[in-house]
Order: sequence, then structure tokens, then C-alpha cells
Amino acid sequence: MSSISSFALFVSGTVTLLYSLFFLFAPNALLSWFYGSPVHVEQVAASLCQYFGVTNFCLAFLYLHYLPFADKHGQGLRLAVMHCGGNLMIALHRIYLSGSGSSWTSGIVAAKKTLIIQGAMLFLSYIALKKALREAKTKKKK
Repeated sequence: MSSISSFALFVSGTVTLLYSLFFLFAPNALLSWFYGSPVHVEQVAASLCQYFGVTNFCLAFLYLHYLPFADKHGQGLRLAVMHCGGNLMIALHRIYLSGSGSSWTSGIVAAKKTLIIQGAMLFLSYIALKKALREAKTKKKK
């Protein structure tokens, strides 16, 4: 592997991880740094939807890209388990922690829909991952 590719992967991974941590644990700090003060919710929501859309497009590309390569299905399914599991945890947090005692009922309804969709996707991906890993072990023994 070349040093430039290692460097590029390291920088991409580090910056993406930092974005992820800020979005998850310090969204107000991130948004005030990007948008200044005061923050206009509609503008922020539209921007975040666009970033989330691009991220989901990239994930969809990876999932579909793995289809013709049966020996790579395990890698794609690991990614799907992480992706769906993360979304599921956020939905649970929204329903049970953020939503308790609040007037944010439309957000709780949306989180419950997400919980159902992501839960089903997580279950399917996990079952398929277990099967793919079992098949890979069997193939290595032969």
C-alpha cells in the first residue's frame, strides 16, 4: 500500500470520526461554529438533511457494490449492522430519553417509525452476517 493512500485514508477516517463525534455528542458546539449565533433551525435542518443524504448515498453505493462479490458480503453486512445499529440506538434515545416528558410528539412518532425500519434492517443484516461468516469458515476449511 502506498504512503499517499495510507495518509489519505487516515485523514479521511480521522476527519469523519471527528464530525461523527461532534454530531453525536456536541451538536450545539458544531452548529454554532459553522453557522454562528443565532442558529436558524430551518437552515441547519436543510443542511443536515443534505449531508445525511450524501452519507446514505455512499452507504447505498457500498451495499450495492458488494452484491456481485459473494466473498465480500460479510464486509458489507458488517457495515450494515453498524449503520442500522447506530440509527437504532439514536431512535431509542429519542424515544426514551429525549422524548420523555416533552412536547416533541412528532419527533417521537418519527423515531418510532425509524425504530421499526432500522430494527428490521438490523435483524436481517445480522442474520445474513452470521450466515456469511459461517459460510466463509466452511470455505476456508476446504
